[in-house]
Amino acid sequence: KDSTPYVSNMLRKVKTYNVPQFDINLDLNPFDRWREPTEKFIDQIHVVHKTILSFIPWTVRAIFWVTVQIMENRHSYPGTLGELTDTLYMEFKGMANITGLPVYEVMATNFVYELLSHCTSIISLDHDGDIIHARNNDYPIYKSLKDDTFEAHFHKNGELIFKATMSGGSPCPYTVMKPGKFGISINARYQNTFLGVFRSMFRYFTSAYNPGSLAKYVGEHANSYEEAKEMLMNMQLTSPCYFILSGVEPNEGVIITRRRDGADDLWYINPDSKLNWSIYQTNYDHWVEPAPERDEERAASTKNALESLGTNKMNSKRLIKILQKPPVMRESTIYAVSMSAKKNYYKTYR
Repeated sequence: KDSTPYVSNMLRKVKTYNVPQFDINLDLNPFDRWREPTEKFIDQIHVVHKTILSFIPWTVRAIFWVTVQIMENRHSYPGTLGELTDTLYMEFKGMANITGLPVYEVMATNFVYELLSHCTSIISLDHDGDIIHARNNDYPIYKSLKDDTFEAHFHKNGELIFKATMSGGSPCPYTVMKPGKFGISINARYQNTFLGVFRSMFRYFTSAYNPGSLAKYVGEHANSYEEAKEMLMNMQLTSPCYFILSGVEPNEGVIITRRRDGADDLWYINPDSKLNWSIYQTNYDHWVEPAPERDEERAASTKNALESLGTNKMNSKRLIKILQKPPVMRESTIYAVSMSAKKNYYKTYR
């Protein structure tokens, strides 16, 4: 019998459900590429949008309405908006066309993600010395979002490029894996307020990426862990966040603490360290002590479980069980993902 604390609880049977999978063709016009999942989840998307909009003041909604007017007349201002801005807008517009929702509402619900989400991500070495990666995604309107979670398999020129876990009505993934190359999860960094949403919208017009659209860009264009790291460290963002990046070698794991225009900190996994053989991120800067109250239980439980197991007992199943044990797993957990770019393993739990 394994007497290690936490192990017996982590190996309990957890009820999980398969999520639908959709192929997303990156060769299609951005307006059309999300048709299939949007039609599938149209009823759930309406519920989610109504719920999220209840959190958004009318002043913020007005900013998004103005944004749509600018975008609809963007061709009157040649050279002022980049390709990224146009592509993301056309994805929003295509989803709005299918659902019948106003475009500004689709944009608003996507841009306030970081105001409401709570997440836990872990990169660890397993008992074979391989990098494994797992994450929880929590959201206060979990009952609505659980029902429209799906896996997207992105294809280009007929080939699978990367996989992601998505929510209906959003073109921006917060969990990505490129087989044989790297995995990415994104956690919100709480330097954001509704004033921050105004700053995010301003940076949107300068062709900065929101975190999810950058993860999608990196999944499509980066061809190695190092390339992905450079992009995630340096490309301009609309809002701060944490990028949790894993590769395929034992030393390829880093948590990138991002501000809008660069990196504040890099926390690397270290195969030779008794402390940093695993690294984890919730929603506060890891060097801050004590942890904020909203993160304290999740962070402490994650740390204790990892230390209790150690590398000798660690594997993908036990890593995901850490995330499925309260208080790391919360009532508001929408989904969990376990992935290994090296082994081409990607599974979404909900």
